[in-house]
Amino acid sequence: MPRNTSALFVVSLGLLLTISYQCGPLTKKCSAPCSTNLPASGSCDFANIIAQHEGCCLCAYLDSLGKPTIGIGYLLESSRSAELASIGANYNDLVSGKAGLTNDQVVQLFNKYVSSSISTARKYFSNYDSLCCNVQQGLIDMIYDLSNGIGAWNGLRTAIQNHQWQEAARSVANSKYCGQVGHRCTDDQNLIGKGCSGMNPTNS
Repeated sequence: MPRNTSALFVVSLGLLLTISYQCGPLTKKCSAPCSTNLPASGSCDFANIIAQHEGCCLCAYLDSLGKPTIGIGYLLESSRSAELASIGANYNDLVSGKAGLTNDQVVQLFNKYVSSSISTARKYFSNYDSLCCNVQQGLIDMIYDLSNGIGAWNGLRTAIQNHQWQEAARSVANSKYCGQVGHRCTDDQNLIGKGCSGMNPTNS
């Protein structure tokens, strides 16, 4: 089965902005968009699926819930100050709009976030590494958004564990998550609903 166990999911965003940009007070509109056409590494392309759903912004902005966000859906929380410092960014400067991220910093945060999402998937789905790419992609895209919230989704976990792909897709379609994220949910539902060839449903 195709797998992606590498911690490197995007190599580079490349040269994107040919003009300088300046961040400012946070609004719900991104003032410095960056590319969502990402050169991914590994056998499963998580990068483009997640980036197309999250968007990409070099300056902080307010997401649909009013939370400060930057890069590719990276939530700016004070508890992440050390993680931001590890890539040369300052939490207070970002959340105040005083500074933004470079393309390279966006990539570094994204790779950390995807790696964390895969660890979460392995925690809650014991058969994660044996799943085919499309099912992994659907799960990782949801976990990237929900984080450990996926752990409370017992119906989805049971259906995935038992290779009941259509039941898993229905669980996604009927969820609160689906009502919140719109077409992202439809994409994830379709990825999971395709299932994995050779993995027939079980009742165990």
